[in-house]
Amino acid sequence: MDKMHKEILFSRDAIGRRVQEIACQISADYSGRELIVIGVLKGAFIFMADLIRAMSITCKVDFVRV
Repeated sequence: MDKMHKEILFSRDAIGRRVQEIACQISADYSGRELIVIGVLKGAFIFMADLIRAMSITCKVDFVRV
């Protein structure tokens, strides 16, 4: 069996910076409005948690299962 080659495409810091940028943009765009964040279960959970924690506005959270 061939060994699997794994390569890191984005560093943890780069991902964290981008999540922060996206959260700031969402917070600015939805300031004063109701926001519902909907994620696909399993794959989106960790990303959504990081994103929501980084946002400066409150939101409702829901998941869909596909």
